[in-house]
Amino acid sequence: MTVEREYSELHAAFCEAYPLYVARVLVGRGVEVGDVIADAIVEGTAILGDLLSHLEDTDPTDQRSSPLELFRQALRPVDAALATIGVPAPSADAGHETVHPWDRYQLCPGSPQLLGERAYDAHVRWGVAKAIAFGAFGNPSDVQQVDAQTRRPERPAIQVICDETDTAHFGALLRGLGYRLVDAGSERSVVTIVDIDHGGAARAISDTVATHGRVVVYGDAIDDLQAMAFSAAGVWKVVSRSDILTRLDTVLPAIG
Repeated sequence: MTVEREYSELHAAFCEAYPLYVARVLVGRGVEVGDVIADAIVEGTAILGDLLSHLEDTDPTDQRSSPLELFRQALRPVDAALATIGVPAPSADAGHETVHPWDRYQLCPGSPQLLGERAYDAHVRWGVAKAIAFGAFGNPSDVQQVDAQTRRPERPAIQVICDETDTAHFGALLRGLGYRLVDAGSERSVVTIVDIDHGGAARAISDTVATHGRVVVYGDAIDDLQAMAFSAAGVWKVVSRSDILTRLDTVLPAIG
């Protein structure tokens, strides 16, 4: 006897969003969704379902891809189908961005928000659960904030203590990973990122550690002795300036 799998809200939301997203993008570009494209959409939806099932069978700390990344990978059949029927690929200046080299038709969404509210909410909840598994949050109740009007879970807040030039850069990086950049001290944040060369670094580190908050410190030339001292003081992670500004996804778990 075959036992049917009980699918999660994430699985259902993303598989529901897939054909709607593809059709919306193609129709918006004037591409007719004929039999070849329709078959590719069916194939892509099935691939997405399998990828999501595998993701959910994997311990959160071992997951290496986000649901959004799996959604992108599942668009390969549609990309191939468009090439098969001879649809011209968009030019580089057509206003679209290529996420992967194979994405000739620039189908990959840049954010889960493009997949609709249901899929976006499911993706945020997945990210919060993953962050909890990584220990990014002290108490799960701290991340269950929901906007009273939209019923949409708020993205986790991150505060950054650094120079203004870095602050602007962090805003875009954090949004890309699914977080919100908030002003220091404006609300409780799940992680505080501190530039050790900033004037208020020492106070920010001690205050955050004292309240059992997670601190990530970074700088231009942090040697092993400094790193050991920060760790002994309760700092969560010590990273180089280049790593945090170019590879923030290796420091914080991606949510979106």
